[in-house]
Amino acid sequence: MKSHRITGNLKVWIAGHSRGAAISNSLGGFFAGGGDGYLTPRT
Repeated sequence: MKSHRITGNLKVWIAGHSRGAAISNSLGGFFAGGGDGYLTPRT
């Protein structure tokens, strides 16, 4: 979103079934966690 200069208060709907549900959960955590830091292993 940063690379496309999308800013502001956004509402993003993510949905899926089966594998898509798993991906949507991960993507939701990615957005809620602030982006790249969500995918970085914590030590």
